[in-house]
Amino acid sequence: MVDIITRVTPEGGAPVFFGEVIKLPAFPPKGNLGGNQIECSGEFSVGEGTYQVAVLTVDDLGRSYQKRWSISAVRARAQPEVPEAIPAHTVRPIQLRPWDGKLQPEGTGIRLTVLLDVAPLNPYVFKMRAWDRSFLMTSLAGLLQQTPCAAVRLIAFSLQQQREIFRQDHFDASGFLKLSQAIGELELGTISARTLQNRLGWLDLLARLSNQEVIAPDPSDVVIFLGPATTLDRKVPQEMLKPRETANPQFFYFEYYPYWRGGQEFADSIEHLTKARQGAVFRIHSPAELAQAIQKMLKQQKAGNQ
Repeated sequence: MVDIITRVTPEGGAPVFFGEVIKLPAFPPKGNLGGNQIECSGEFSVGEGTYQVAVLTVDDLGRSYQKRWSISAVRARAQPEVPEAIPAHTVRPIQLRPWDGKLQPEGTGIRLTVLLDVAPLNPYVFKMRAWDRSFLMTSLAGLLQQTPCAAVRLIAFSLQQQREIFRQDHFDASGFLKLSQAIGELELGTISARTLQNRLGWLDLLARLSNQEVIAPDPSDVVIFLGPATTLDRKVPQEMLKPRETANPQFFYFEYYPYWRGGQEFADSIEHLTKARQGAVFRIHSPAELAQAIQKMLKQQKAGNQ
């Protein structure tokens, strides 16, 4: 067992403490560790300001380790009008507000399919950290809360593992919690031998997800790919894509780029696929841009049905 205590102190303010107990798996006999490493992650949120962070770990044998560093939070110059969610010099836990599952009456809302790309924000790592999970679930909740939906189908998939990890055709509030659990249990570092042998299986997965939507007997009005930009940039071959049978669904891609990838924004495979389906792509860098993209999507969906 390992106790992890994190202390976050705002400049000129009182410290805030976070704690967690981690149960470690059994280790190999002494001298045969073989370079094994165990990693865990956590998260907290802060307002504008400078903070001192200290982490202390203590195991059940009394051994300890600590590390300290400084962080600063600064409002982006391009978004001075965005209201502060957290006051300056304030530390809070990140609390996910689940989607409440409320839908619009049939005929007054959008029938929506969300294809959630479950992947880390850093495309060069093979693990989902706490921040990655929080980002995906918060983005999904924001999308569903701001979109007047009459019905929601949710399919979460992993390109790295070339498979669906969650599906619910009538997505609801309980499904939101089940999805969060499924993402938390995902081990991207564990890949089957079959997946390794089929290096381009992720292309089959993208084609299948797209084809299921365009040939559905009762297709959704809108299909949205949601997730971080990937490093995969190969186009899905046109012969793998089934032709439309109806005008719906309209395709959109809400493609998130973290701030530290500024200037390195290139079309990935999902962007190519969205455009091949005559869809629109919105590159998103902040919550404000997500909200703007949702409003643009709703206008385009309405115009497309007139």
